[in-house]
Amino acid sequence: MPAKRAVISILACWAVTLLFAPAPARAQTPAESFVQQGTSKAIAILGDKTLSDAQRQDQVARLMTSLLDMKRMALFTLGPAVKSARPADLNAFVAAYREFALATYEAELGGYSGQTLNVTGSTERAPGDTIVNAVVNDPNDKSDAPAQVSFRVLDEGQGQLALVDASVEGVWFTLAQRDDFTGFLGQNGGDVTKLAAHLKDMAAHVEAGAQARRK
Repeated sequence: MPAKRAVISILACWAVTLLFAPAPARAQTPAESFVQQGTSKAIAILGDKTLSDAQRQDQVARLMTSLLDMKRMALFTLGPAVKSARPADLNAFVAAYREFALATYEAELGGYSGQTLNVTGSTERAPGDTIVNAVVNDPNDKSDAPAQVSFRVLDEGQGQLALVDASVEGVWFTLAQRDDFTGFLGQNGGDVTKLAAHLKDMAAHVEAGAQARRK
């Protein structure tokens, strides 16, 4: 699977299958329950017919922000560049990364067509660092095998859990993004501000496309 296609697939799974996962059929670990509780909140938002499109998008953005550690994800995707960038440039990049990520997640919600996600278990990589494994069942996919997906959940202290990565068929989202960003930086003199501007442009493009589809 090409890197860019992998990123799109992972985004779709994170933004759609996570939100539409069915209720658990077995006892779950705290990390698994965290994923499931986020699902329940999202379904409540998406099923609220009293909300306008703008209100629904705002509530979904708030929920995704509460589930994801955007700063940790953003800084990881910069790779070695994070060590040499100025603090102000890092802050601007984190803000642009959040804007791009949320725009992409919200746009993917329009593509939901009956997919379900079933948590199959979890593995603790280290204390407070858990990989939650699941399968995605897509009624529109005629192949026999469901997609294998995983979510990395960190315990950030004081009972606060956060999603920091996801994978589809073994391809991890932030690793694929880091490869793309490293390539961009290599072509632009390592300028993090240019990468931040690029992400903001991409976010605007995604938002414009989503608005056009809703008309």
